[in-house]
Amino acid sequence: MAVRNSDRTDENLDLATANILVAFDSVSVLLGNRDGSFADATNFAAEIAGLESNAGEGFSVETDFAIVESDDAVATNSAFIVYNSASGALFYNASESGLGDGAQFAILNNDVSLEANNFQIR
Repeated sequence: MAVRNSDRTDENLDLATANILVAFDSVSVLLGNRDGSFADATNFAAEIAGLESNAGEGFSVETDFAIVESDDAVATNSAFIVYNSASGALFYNASESGLGDGAQFAILNNDVSLEANNFQIR
């Protein structure tokens, strides 16, 4: 997994299993006992504060997460978290009406098949 962050260099991690943790006080990409935290976690949390899914495994509201096949589809999708399965890019969507002020926050490598139940929401 390549973690994008302006405060540190990208790191390539081997992904046998991907578990993405989205918490309202931090955002981390977890793999075993290695994790990459985002310096702008507070901003991320504030922007997804409108997430309708309940705490727990996976998204309880289906429209909070979407899988698309192009960046053009990401730009027009209204889900809070959008995964581009063609490129492996993972985005958060701050505006819900297209990407707007949202941004890519991770790239999944190794042909990972990401699904809504790979997320843990707190």
